[in-house]
Amino acid sequence: RQTSFESLGLYRWWTVNVTGGPDPERVQGYQLTAEALQALAMKPQIGRWFTAEENQPGRNYVALLGDGLWRRRFGADPNVLGSTVMFNGVARQVIGVMPKELNYPPGAEVLAPLSLTPELTANRQAHTYYVVGRLKPGVSVETANREIATITADLAREYPNTNQGLGAKVLPLAEDVSHSYRNGVWLLMASVGFVLLIACANLANVLLARSPARVREIAVRTAMGAGSGRIARQILAESLVLALAGGALGAGLAGLTVRAIRNAAPADLLTSVPGFVALGVDVPALLFTLALSIGAGLIFGLVPALGASRVDLGTSLREAARPLGAARGHLLRHSLVAAEVALALTLLSGAGFTMKAFSQLASMETGFDSSRVLTMGITLPYSRYPDSAAEERFFSSLLERAANTPGVVRAGLTSHVPLAPGNASDTLIFEGRLDTEPRPEADYRAISAGYFEALGMRMARGRAFATTDTAQGPQVMIVNEAFVRRFLPDGEAVGRRVRFSGPPEKNPWREIVGVVADFRHDLNRATRPETYIPFTQDTNDTLFLVTKTRGDALAIARSLRAAVLAIDPAQPVWAVRTLDDIKDRAMAGFRAMAAFISVFGAIALLLSALGIFGVVSFVVSTRTQEIGLRMALGSSASGVVGLMMAHALRPLVAGFILGGLGSFAVGRILEGAFPEMTAADPSAALATTAILAVVAGLATWLPARHAASIAPTEALRAE
Repeated sequence: RQTSFESLGLYRWWTVNVTGGPDPERVQGYQLTAEALQALAMKPQIGRWFTAEENQPGRNYVALLGDGLWRRRFGADPNVLGSTVMFNGVARQVIGVMPKELNYPPGAEVLAPLSLTPELTANRQAHTYYVVGRLKPGVSVETANREIATITADLAREYPNTNQGLGAKVLPLAEDVSHSYRNGVWLLMASVGFVLLIACANLANVLLARSPARVREIAVRTAMGAGSGRIARQILAESLVLALAGGALGAGLAGLTVRAIRNAAPADLLTSVPGFVALGVDVPALLFTLALSIGAGLIFGLVPALGASRVDLGTSLREAARPLGAARGHLLRHSLVAAEVALALTLLSGAGFTMKAFSQLASMETGFDSSRVLTMGITLPYSRYPDSAAEERFFSSLLERAANTPGVVRAGLTSHVPLAPGNASDTLIFEGRLDTEPRPEADYRAISAGYFEALGMRMARGRAFATTDTAQGPQVMIVNEAFVRRFLPDGEAVGRRVRFSGPPEKNPWREIVGVVADFRHDLNRATRPETYIPFTQDTNDTLFLVTKTRGDALAIARSLRAAVLAIDPAQPVWAVRTLDDIKDRAMAGFRAMAAFISVFGAIALLLSALGIFGVVSFVVSTRTQEIGLRMALGSSASGVVGLMMAHALRPLVAGFILGGLGSFAVGRILEGAFPEMTAADPSAALATTAILAVVAGLATWLPARHAASIAPTEALRAE
């Protein structure tokens, strides 16, 4: 029905076991319609994309390889085209290799046609698909969204049993794939911007301080015919040269930093984060740096240039007057110092908030024991395990072998590993309660007996699953405490009956037999209502083996992998990791953000200290004779120090007030980025304010103390 898109296609996740060569390997695949590839508008490295005809059943046994898989498993051999490779036990002909720069859908290493069977096209309850399209020229995202909203509303009226309450939203592709780290990038950019502004303020202060020394030079140039515009251009040119030199040095350091980040990043980050493979200092980045350098040069050179262009020729030749009036010059310098302090305090507060939040994450109670726990994923191909009975036999045999493996204390299975990516949820119907819209929703996990014990988790009420909870036995369920709080306010959960939405013959009533204590599946959000089903009663083709070990968990991985191959020599395992490693990966983004912002905060602190020191030193140098006269008339050294510090106190106080407002704003922005974080955290705010106050005090006290140490006779002779 749509008219906004020139191509519009479907795709879905497809877990692929590659066999028929070296060791079996599990890779990330996707099944797509030909229109989805047309929307991407890219050409394969070699070979071709598949056609619309190959989306038809019986004609879909072709595949495209990702660049990484092609190089890793096939040695980048161009003769792989036309060869037959076994994917999930099914022979498919390789017809092409994806371009290296293509990382969409995210992490794709194999693409195959999506078989558009009559059952699929007629099914209005299949919601496991994604849609990608290319807008027609001249059609905006807003226009497409309005049309899609109209179509989904029409479908809801025409098919109320399946489409009621369902909608769709059009998002630009770049926005969609970068949503998970977009806020972090903007936060880092803001931090860099603050540091840049502080540096600009410092350099503006330096140029303002140098202006008096150049008065005679500028006056001579003016006497020889140079106009005010030419004088201003000269000062701006000098500041631009300084800025461009800094920009060139910064670009070089950025190249080294990016290389270090790429080398330190986990290998799977290259495939899991779209665009990461292209991270580098390229032409657009260099042009951005050039523009930023020119802008910075203009910012910190403009005020001194304007001041220099307004020199009074007669006064300058006679008295070496300053290009700016004393009061006006002091006001500018003090304003710049106040801005520096405000920016530094805002940035330091952001660093303090993120460090405190990261500390909370690192010490957060997850609700389970991750020490010496090993996890590994197994995905059974449909060609070898076509029904739930075959899947259950495999996983039950694996569970028995794993439990008897030397070094394994407890073994269990789960469809979702805590703190790892991925989630599943479904809506619920409670027995004896009016079925309302929208229906309550809870996360879903399929587990085995022994899973909770392997993680050291506590049953709050009722019992855990047992080996007697089979497909032929009573249908049962375990829920967590968050489920009880949300949906059963009376607290009585054990014995209640619940079922998932959908046809009753596929979703029978289940009795809640136990309540497990809350534990975190995601560090960045509060615990959600969760349901647990015995895998024997709702078998998945993908489950994770979770084992509690006596010693080094990774040392037992080889034995567990051998247990899998003993059951099926063609079955690969994947994501072999300890739970501690998974937790560490889950915190990596927060750790990196906290580290970067802390570095920027330290730089801002240093620059601000230098700026304050420079301004106070300049003020002291202009008041040397006054200081000598005061001391000759009996003023004490402490009195002189107090006078100089009082003079510098006003811009510092103004900066701290503005910085306090900025800190509050940053706290409000960051509060959504971390769980259980208070925006106006008094401890973090007070700590950062105290640090900056001490540094500012030292930067003020040192030049003031130096001034007080000058002998009165020497000070009175100073010009």
